[in-house]
Amino acid sequence: LEGIGLGEAFLMSINQFKDQDTLSIYISTLEKRITEVGKDELLTIFANPVDWLKGGLHLNDVKMDLMAWLTPLCGAVPIMPSKDGPRSDGRNVYLPAVINEFPDRERNMLLYLYGALHAVSHMRYGSFAIPISKLYEEFKKTGHPWLATTLFTALEDLRCEDHLVREFEDLEPLIRTVNLFNLRKRSIQNFPSPILELILEKIVHGKTKGEHLAELIEQGLLEKKGWSLEEAREYMELEKGEMDEYRPLIDQSLEIAKSVKGGTVLDSVEAALKIVEVIKDYVPEPPEEEQQQNTDIDSSEDQESVVPPEEFSTDKLDELREKYAEQLTAKVSQIPIEPEEEAEYVRRVPEWDERFKTYSLWINIDEIRIQRGAPIPSIYEYSYVRQQLISELEKIAPRKFTVDRRVLDGSELNMDGIVDAYCEPKERRIFDKIYRDSRDVAAVLLIDASGSTSRIINSLKVSAVLFGDACNVLGDKFAIYAFNTEGRKARIYIAKDFNDPWNTVTQEKVGAVRSGGLTRMGAPIRYSYEELLKNEAKTRIMFVFSDGEPEGYEQEENAVPDVRVAIEEAESRGVRVVYITMGREPRHLKEMCSAASILKVIKSPEELPWVLIGNLTAIR
Repeated sequence: LEGIGLGEAFLMSINQFKDQDTLSIYISTLEKRITEVGKDELLTIFANPVDWLKGGLHLNDVKMDLMAWLTPLCGAVPIMPSKDGPRSDGRNVYLPAVINEFPDRERNMLLYLYGALHAVSHMRYGSFAIPISKLYEEFKKTGHPWLATTLFTALEDLRCEDHLVREFEDLEPLIRTVNLFNLRKRSIQNFPSPILELILEKIVHGKTKGEHLAELIEQGLLEKKGWSLEEAREYMELEKGEMDEYRPLIDQSLEIAKSVKGGTVLDSVEAALKIVEVIKDYVPEPPEEEQQQNTDIDSSEDQESVVPPEEFSTDKLDELREKYAEQLTAKVSQIPIEPEEEAEYVRRVPEWDERFKTYSLWINIDEIRIQRGAPIPSIYEYSYVRQQLISELEKIAPRKFTVDRRVLDGSELNMDGIVDAYCEPKERRIFDKIYRDSRDVAAVLLIDASGSTSRIINSLKVSAVLFGDACNVLGDKFAIYAFNTEGRKARIYIAKDFNDPWNTVTQEKVGAVRSGGLTRMGAPIRYSYEELLKNEAKTRIMFVFSDGEPEGYEQEENAVPDVRVAIEEAESRGVRVVYITMGREPRHLKEMCSAASILKVIKSPEELPWVLIGNLTAIR
């Protein structure tokens, strides 16, 4: 600003702000526009900066509208202001405090919506399933960590937006139009090699800047975008020379990039590493202190025509609101999830997409091992019942071994038989045959701990303890899990794992389970049977208790099929599923549990322990 004689005017504009927060927003917003506006417009801004700032669209004014879009996609994710572009850290969405790209509110809102959807798509489709710090360690092994990280980021943008368009195809015009807007704002001085710039433009935007300029010339829109024909042709000629020089490498890299579409974050990692091997000799690693610098923005297009109405109008936005109205008003539990412990491990588990008949969706599962127990007050009312139960089960519990005495062949000598054989040479029954006689069973109990079970959660904990008593006496390997969900996150509370001892400490961990959240149960079922399959056993059985139908899915038509397919998977892999629900029979129960070995509807929670124990003791 000093260089063009506006330094003093800028300093005077700063003095018009009375609080530091507003001043910070003003400076960060101005930084994004400083290269786009002329000297006369800057003088107008500096003369009345407060009103200019008010003319933009503020995040606080649209946060609730954005939340209505994002909640069905990933739950009630916090939206935070940021001086950078739209991004997410896996827990929060960060958006600019003010967007002042256009003179009208509607198109600024479209940029907010795109930024929010872009950020949340990384949460919805699993970009954060693997911590970036761990990925960076892998990228270091290539000798080109900055290049690998840059490519990985671009490939994740491609993968997540591809998933988003597959699931919500009507968003494609918005994503395509804003991508072109961002392409025109890209500078060509940001990367140490033109081959990398060209590859990144093709991956993220689908075309290069030169290809887009050629389209604008053909459409007669070049001057509206702030380019002269001479400037455009000069740029296109420069880009053509670079493309011709590197075309085989670019084509090979783009072919690799196609593999991430419809894939997981691991596909992006693999693709990034492969492209590094293709172009590493042509892209020098920048100095470490420069690797974290933000990309500069350069733009000179006519802001009035950046988002053409025929591409994506505000009417289209209203149509989408109406089309996805049911998703945008998805039920959210009034009881929040308040875990006692932090997640020790996060696992991505697939979800069934009924429309595409494939596993195109993913859920992040937080694996929470309960550390601090809590007594179950009502368990003491069952002291006598527990004693009687243990006594009865001990009568049917398998002995460690049985012995057939005085047989012709066996593993042990029988001393009486030897004495008789000494006295009577024809006696041949001098052996004992020992049979190892024990149950070979592994069982898991999966309890619905969503908000709807809050009134019966204590009864469920008692049932889990009695279930544990039964398994312990019978000698079965067993685990006790509880689950609840929020958006695209599920929490598995591990009260007892298969290798944990069954004692008072473990029983009090069952007592620490809290209810809250929703019942998106397909992923918890998959998690549980996968854990069960890790245990060698002749019989594997999974007990699932839920007090209602699954809920919390963005698209309700996926709820019942997802659980049905999860149960089918378990049964096909040799896991017997016993599904127990309570109260009035849910409408889709029989369809959902058609593959389950046993389906039981109970009238009260007091019946649950006896259903569990009855099915356990029936195993032979």
